[in-house]
Parts: sequence; C-alpha cells; structure tokens
Amino acid sequence: MIKILKQDYDFDVHPEPYLIQVLDKCFKNANNFYDFGCGRGHWAKFLVKRYQIPFNCFDVDKDAEMHTRRELSSHLLNSKIKDFSYDVIFVSCVTEMINENEVSSSIDSIISKLDINKRKGKIFLSSAFYNPFSIKWIIYRLLGKGDVKNYFIKNKHYRNFYKKSEIISFFKEKGFKLVYSVRGEIIPKGPKWIKSFLRFIFPLDFLYDRFYLVLEFDIINSNKK
Repeated sequence: MIKILKQDYDFDVHPEPYLIQVLDKCFKNANNFYDFGCGRGHWAKFLVKRYQIPFNCFDVDKDAEMHTRRELSSHLLNSKIKDFSYDVIFVSCVTEMINENEVSSSIDSIISKLDINKRKGKIFLSSAFYNPFSIKWIIYRLLGKGDVKNYFIKNKHYRNFYKKSEIISFFKEKGFKLVYSVRGEIIPKGPKWIKSFLRFIFPLDFLYDRFYLVLEFDIINSNKK
C-alpha cells in the first residue's frame, strides 16, 4: 500500500537540463504514457506539453487524481479500453512511499501497464532512495542521534528504507534492466545556483540519494532463461 500524502498545492515543473536529456531519451518515439502516482498532475502537465502525447494516470490520493483528470481532460486516453498498454510508465516519488512488504506487488502493478507479451515499453523512475552515505541522510542520522529511521518517520512522513540497488533488483528479478541512471541534487532544497554548484563539485554517486532511472525489458537475458 502506498501511503497518501495529501496534496493541496500546485506548482510548475522546471527540470534541469541533465534531467531533460534523460526524459527525451526515455520518451523518444513514445505515443503515450501512464503517470503512476500522478498527484495533482504537475509532471503530467509538463510531459504532455513537451512531448505532445496523451496519457492516463493513477494516484492513491483520489482527490489529486481527479484534479489531474479535470485539468488535463483533453489529453486523457480512453481509460475504459481493457488491457491497454503504454509506451512509458512515469513513476516519480512513489516507490519510497510503499510499505516494505508490498514493494514487489506494487512494482508488478507498474509493469502491468506495459506490453508484457511483446516486452515493449520503458519505465521512468524518480526516487529519493535511502542512502546512509548521502549528505541528507547523514544529517537525519545526526538529528536522530543515530536512529535515522525512527527520526524520519516521526518528524517527516512514512517511507521505506530501500536503497537504489535494492529497488533496481526488484525490477531485474521481473525481467528488466537499467538503461540510464542520473543523479539529482545533493541537497533537496536551496538556491538553484548552490545546488548546481554542489552537484558539480561532488560528482560521486555514493553521496546522493535522488536518482532518475530508465528501465526497459531485458530481452537478451530473458531469452537465455
């Protein structure tokens, strides 16, 4: 079960150039997409405008989902078509909110939106993974006096504590491979120039928790099995 974080605010998405490059590669030749965890449609609005393709969406916060459907109704695909498959599944800030014992089944739900029989389609996954070596999680550990998990859940919100490698392993077990992995900002908030500067002078991935991933069917290894 994905935990609901109520969203009652709107904002425009302004991706950094490095993220735009990943999105362009992921959405190349895509004719549609599915926003899994759409919220109030902030990303869907950006993606529809940039790639000029229709979409469908889902969110456990049904008020937020309905807001997205109303605001972008002219771009919605017919949701009544049974077993419709999508070219790209867009998943942003979702996997970290799933109960630890339900991650595998939730990933199954994400994958089910692709053409499994023909093994076509891509998954764009954005997440702030648990990384005990990242600056953000080191700060949480200090604030929590060593008990980072209880501190985060008590003072922030529920989340699981899977690392990036562990989430990727879930997908690999289901026949997927990692195509792209790009780190985000080293700090979650702050002036844009500071975040860009820190990202430049700290190029090592192990210092980051935010990553943008693109996954697709691992056809070669699947055929070997």
